[in-house]
Amino acid sequence: VVANKKITGDYQVQLEKVDKDDQTIKLQGAEFEVTLPGRETETKTTGANGIVDLGTVQITDVDQTDTITIKETKAPEGYNKILDTMTIEVEKQMVDGIYLAKSATITSGGVEGTSVTIEGNVIKIVVANKLVTGNYQLQLEKVDKDDPTIKLQGAEFNVTLPNGSEQTKTTGTDGIVSLGTVTITEIDNIDTITIE
Repeated sequence: VVANKKITGDYQVQLEKVDKDDQTIKLQGAEFEVTLPGRETETKTTGANGIVDLGTVQITDVDQTDTITIKETKAPEGYNKILDTMTIEVEKQMVDGIYLAKSATITSGGVEGTSVTIEGNVIKIVVANKLVTGNYQLQLEKVDKDDPTIKLQGAEFNVTLPNGSEQTKTTGTDGIVSLGTVTITEIDNIDTITIE
């Protein structure tokens, strides 16, 4: 009787959510629908370190390519999410009598700043998302109380913007003065502008 040992192996899949412009900023609370080979779709959420373990895939053969699909269903507060489902193809190989992941490639749905690498037996997916930003302009017009068509030049105002910057502004010949631009970084906070 000749006994042969069954060839086995696996790889882990890990996802990290980061800020697109500064990948040292890790994003908590991103929610993903993930389908690993041979498994049902599961919902996973990134932790405080921006990382979520998506699971371990058992390798039973190296002849077929594994497919992993990831759809972001909820982005962290203030960030855009990936709109398309990301598909990753995993090629496998046998090394020293065990199965290992050989390569992993994003074949669809990846966005700029998204990457996939293999470190040991861990497939690491980095999903980079852009912070939602915006701004608005502030303009003040000084007019006569009884006749708003009369524009008043030379009115001086002390202005404090939401970021705390203070400045003195004076109306021009058209009675108008630009107070500046306010950058929006959060939608949950109310901006306070003081004009004296």
